[in-house]
Formats: sequence, C-alpha cells, structure tokens
Amino acid sequence: DRLIKNFLYKQSGKLYNKSRYLPPVTPNIKLSPSFKILTKKVVRPKINEIKSNFYSRAAKLRAAERL
Repeated sequence: DRLIKNFLYKQSGKLYNKSRYLPPVTPNIKLSPSFKILTKKVVRPKINEIKSNFYSRAAKLRAAERL
C-alpha cells in the first residue's frame, strides 16, 4: 500500500515529504501531473462483503484517474 501511495502522490504532482525532519520538498515544475487522485483515504471492504468473501478483509483500494 505504501508503494502505491507514494507513486500516486508523486505522479499527481502533490508534495509529499517522507520525513518531517527533512527540509520541505520543492515542486518539480518540469513534469506535469499524470494522475488525479480520486480517493483521499484508502477504501476498505464493508462488513457485509467480509462476511460473504473472507479474503476481502485484507483488500485496500486507492483510486486515481489517468490524465
């Protein structure tokens, strides 16, 4: 999940510091954003789906639209 989150933040043009102790990251203006993040937080399965599909309990969904 962390790999996907970092990739989407990077490709959407949002600033994201890996550490709060490092200096702020400057935006790279040369690259235009290639993704638009649709979900702010991860989407987890509801209890009804977990009851009907036991393996879905480990699923995490992040959605992004390609520009």
